[in-house]
Amino acid sequence: MLRKKKSFTLIEIIIGMLLGALLVGGLFEIQRQFNILQNKVEQTKQIVFGRERLYARLTQIFTNLDDCWIDNNSLVLKYASTLDPDRAFRGECLSLIHQDEGSLILTTYTKDTKQEVLLKLDKHATLHFSVFDSKTSHWVEEWPRDFFKKNPSTPERRMLKITIDLPTKKQSIEFPFWINR
Repeated sequence: MLRKKKSFTLIEIIIGMLLGALLVGGLFEIQRQFNILQNKVEQTKQIVFGRERLYARLTQIFTNLDDCWIDNNSLVLKYASTLDPDRAFRGECLSLIHQDEGSLILTTYTKDTKQEVLLKLDKHATLHFSVFDSKTSHWVEEWPRDFFKKNPSTPERRMLKITIDLPTKKQSIEFPFWINR
């Protein structure tokens, strides 16, 4: 005797299609969340690399720093540049670190003028410069004009800090630098 093969009923086919649709929908959701996380990781990498570039560039300058002072909420730097690929910006330089149109800018003056965007900022960000006063053990935003001048008879290390307040993110970014005197 031959037995008849039992075929699927309509309800079994509908249930199978429903389970397949749920599985495919779940896979699409996983892919969407993966893409969101991948974008966040990429944004974070850009922020971290931007901060690292800023720190590396300013370390080059502060290593050869002769003098610095505050002028109209800008940090004025006088230093000897040896690493700039552009020959016009080698030797004695005068630079300004300031905020302009939502960016932290380094403007260098020699025979020519050059602007570098050190870091993209929020347009509401504020910029502060401070030094560590070893006498009071506090950070101060005003210091004597000759605070960073080299004095061969009494060499010492000074600490300069650049602080960027980001009110929209309710956080501050600090970049401290040791400067040998």
